[in-house]
Amino acid sequence: MMNESDAIYTVVIGVGALIAVMAPIIKLNTSITRLTALLERVSDDNVRQDKRLETHGKQIDNIVKQQQINEKLLDRHELRISRLEEKEEE
Repeated sequence: MMNESDAIYTVVIGVGALIAVMAPIIKLNTSITRLTALLERVSDDNVRQDKRLETHGKQIDNIVKQQQINEKLLDRHELRISRLEEKEEE
């Protein structure tokens, strides 16, 4: 049979074992919580960056279209100038 000192010893050992198991679990839970918060922030940042990239992509597309129009206009002007210069040489 267990006497009082054996019971106290068993309780102390049990509490020590429980603390030894629970401490890493609590640290792990804290780490998981922090990682979850970081991932949520990264996800929010990613959504914001995607929106900005989409906006910038549209702006670049508009700039490219305008550049193509400008190139056509420049070609027409150069053609007119060339024709005028040819007429002057005649």
